[in-house]
Amino acid sequence: MRKILIVDDDPEILELVKCYFEGRQMAVITLVESRKAVETVLQFEPDLIILDINMPDVNGMD
Repeated sequence: MRKILIVDDDPEILELVKCYFEGRQMAVITLVESRKAVETVLQFEPDLIILDINMPDVNGMD
């Protein structure tokens, strides 16, 4: 099963994208806090990361 990490500060966007991928038999983890993204990548080892570039704590480019 493919694994996807989605990072966005908007919970509605997270839920929308999560529902899309879960409907296609993919494991999805969502994060609202961008600071936890690196730790989650190391633990979850996703095949795909979708992230918002403009977030309040740490931006997606960092």
